[in-house]
Amino acid sequence: MAVFGIRTRFDENDTIFFCKLFPSGLSMEVNDYVATDAISISRRTNLQIYIVKVLSLLAEEAGINDQNLNLRVFTIANDVLDVEKFLAESLQRNPTSNVPRTTTLQDISAQFSFNFSQLIAHELGDENVISILTPIYLLNTMYFTDAFEYLTNDNDPVFARKIHNYLRWRLVSTYIEDLSYNYVHAHRLYLNAYYGYALHTTNEAYCTREVVRRFPLAIQRLYIMNSTRYSNTATTIQTIFDSLKNGFKEYINQNAKWIVDDDTKNIAREKIDKLTVAIGYTAIASDDTLLDNYYQNFTVNDNSHLENAIYYHRFHRWSLSNSIRNPNMLDHWDYFETRTSRLFEYIPIFNRLFIITSGMNEPLVNSEWPWPVNIGSIGVLLAQKLFASIDGPEGK
Repeated sequence: MAVFGIRTRFDENDTIFFCKLFPSGLSMEVNDYVATDAISISRRTNLQIYIVKVLSLLAEEAGINDQNLNLRVFTIANDVLDVEKFLAESLQRNPTSNVPRTTTLQDISAQFSFNFSQLIAHELGDENVISILTPIYLLNTMYFTDAFEYLTNDNDPVFARKIHNYLRWRLVSTYIEDLSYNYVHAHRLYLNAYYGYALHTTNEAYCTREVVRRFPLAIQRLYIMNSTRYSNTATTIQTIFDSLKNGFKEYINQNAKWIVDDDTKNIAREKIDKLTVAIGYTAIASDDTLLDNYYQNFTVNDNSHLENAIYYHRFHRWSLSNSIRNPNMLDHWDYFETRTSRLFEYIPIFNRLFIITSGMNEPLVNSEWPWPVNIGSIGVLLAQKLFASIDGPEGK
């Protein structure tokens, strides 16, 4: 999608909403379009050069080489910058907050005179998981209002050309890393120019990053299979959690004098009994059968990069619809990972403590340390989170 993106998430009542629609459609940061400093001006110039390069590659592959080619590709690049600058100015006026508006596909389709249901159904592997009454989160209503008024106001032929060129560019740029090496290389050079230093040193590093980005569960499985240290540390943390949970229950029964009535104590005991922990990665990453079932919808062709790119995007569409149909498949790790980056956190709506792999290292924990040392380090930190499950705003 050109001007907005889609992701799925839970609401505070543990009800899966089909999706969250959020502002998108820019090639750079908002300030890069509107600021007048030397860096921002340079970035706009480099974006124009990048667009021209990619369009020239497309023309070369298509055998187009007439005398007006350069004029046309520069026109497209300027049109793209004009449209993206308008969107950036809208975001500058109306910064996106984390407070969404709850609506339905039917309502926003009517509001913006655009068939959201049809478009989003196309993005899913199974369109039957949604309907026109599917509830959604909409981030930044003012941006969507500006964007759709702008994009649908195409009575002027010049303006219509700009929108057409922008939409074509968004299609190409979205799949740029699925095209041949020349396009990927052009994208790398643009990123180097944008940030002012080289981001990718080798093709191997680039390929590794892409595999990690696209297939995180498979990479997690490889790590678990080949890391005795991970297994030992996970066992240590599980033992610490069990000990803390039992101690917490004992505290409620014997020492929690601030809980004055039995009904409240019973509620606290029940919540502690149902408290769970998610350590390191989602459980599917430790089960070959579950992982095989998850990836069975992804087909690999040994001889065609383009076919593999198409298969991957079909798989991605399936994963979106699957997250709606089976919201618990990843043990809610997909929800936890959307939060502010933390090593561990208690999530009230799931009554679960999450501990990510990067938090399972020294100086927080080591399976070879004496028990008191681990309790005195990560144990104290986890105990604080567990206590929040019944006391404080997160425990509710």
